[in-house]
Amino acid sequence: MKTEIWLVFFIQLLIVRAEDSPTWLNIAETMMPLNVKNRCNVQDIGCFMLIPTYPKTNLKYPITHERCLHKCYMEYTKYSGLINNQCYCGTTLDKFVSNSTCNTDCSIELANNCKSDGSIHIYKLDIYTESCGDGFKSNILESSRIGCLEMPYNLHNHNSVWYMTGMTGQQCVLQCEMFKYTIAIPVLRYSACICSYIFTTFEHAEEIIASKILCNDKNLISGRIVPLYKTSSWDNQCTHRKFLNNYPADKMISVTGFAGSGTTWLRHLIEVVTGYYTGNHGEEHGAYEDGMIGEKMPVSAGRTAVNYAMFRNFIYRVDITYERIILIIRDPYHALKSAYASVVMGSRKASLHSVYYTEDNFHTFVMEEILHWQILPMVLLEKAKEKPVLLIYFEDLINDTMRQVRRIAEFLPQNLTGNSDRLEKRLICTAIEIQGNFKRSEKYKTDTDPFDYKTKRVINESVKAVDDFLKEKNFQALPLSYYRKKKSVWTDPSN
Repeated sequence: MKTEIWLVFFIQLLIVRAEDSPTWLNIAETMMPLNVKNRCNVQDIGCFMLIPTYPKTNLKYPITHERCLHKCYMEYTKYSGLINNQCYCGTTLDKFVSNSTCNTDCSIELANNCKSDGSIHIYKLDIYTESCGDGFKSNILESSRIGCLEMPYNLHNHNSVWYMTGMTGQQCVLQCEMFKYTIAIPVLRYSACICSYIFTTFEHAEEIIASKILCNDKNLISGRIVPLYKTSSWDNQCTHRKFLNNYPADKMISVTGFAGSGTTWLRHLIEVVTGYYTGNHGEEHGAYEDGMIGEKMPVSAGRTAVNYAMFRNFIYRVDITYERIILIIRDPYHALKSAYASVVMGSRKASLHSVYYTEDNFHTFVMEEILHWQILPMVLLEKAKEKPVLLIYFEDLINDTMRQVRRIAEFLPQNLTGNSDRLEKRLICTAIEIQGNFKRSEKYKTDTDPFDYKTKRVINESVKAVDDFLKEKNFQALPLSYYRKKKSVWTDPSN
């Protein structure tokens, strides 16, 4: 009797599984386990014509992309490039490419899409964290997660499905990378892996943002919600930013803002959504080494349409130089802390221990710099006169990034953003690459309020002056959160 009961139960279980199983399981191909030990965490810098300052690395076995990356990692070099079956490793980007001599035949155009005979595809290695040497660990996997979706039951014709006993997220990502797919979807409930492409998975950028909400432990444990990971492969429509040729000086767009207000991140978003590098009237070596190649390209060369100008220099040339202006404003309390950290540590991404904010130097810095925070928008808008100005609040950029990026795209001339179809694809690219490599370190993130009553009174007066001025000029008022009470609760979700 017991045997019959168990038999009935087993048959019912098979029926439920058959009804519940996705149809694509029937076409899944068997895959073999892959070696995850030498998988590197890298940033795609793009393609250039090689300037062979560095000697090639001699490898006795056939050279592959991953082997070249691993070799450079073991030599503690930050950059790796593969060309004509030769591996190059270097400590600085300058030794690979030279933008100072670029003209209308710049190396980036010659190496477009990495198809030119002399083009080298350059990657930046994360040599300071667990990467090639320690293998493809879970923290690296999680950093590549795009979002989560309901487990698909029907697949697009361009998808591939693989099956392997003991399937893991790392194995799935490696398998999809091997076949040049851009999206990996491990369905561990069925020991399966779905490989897909960005533009067959998402039609709009907002879908990517919405997918992040589904990524919670309860949903993932259920098995009906599956994670999506970005592989190291990129669709050509998302990578290989370019320089422009002879962009008119009187049509240029400026990005400006007080120090510590997110101007570098804003430039990153503009680069991704347009596909073109941005420039800088000064030069920031750290941004250049992180892939912002336009840092060393003279603005006068006409190779960049959107250029950053430090606020102190910008207010003296705004009335004669730019056709349009993008101004970013951040809560002065947070901006001043970030700006001070950059000054003390000499790095735009630095953070400070709370003890630094108790020193007299910090309070002196605040009392001097709050005047610059106040003067910038007031002088800029007065001198801009009839020129179009787009005002972006840093907090809005953090809380509703894609809406603000759409505003920016609408503000830019169409010759930079392209038609609606290209723009939508670039917006999808932006949603995937929102953070970039320009977020300030959270090592010493703290809720400590370092501002005393006197300092808050001075800052609040500056906030009110700017707020009144913006209202007078018919711009959006400053957020109420910019004002601080005598005893305020200090929170900084964006650091």
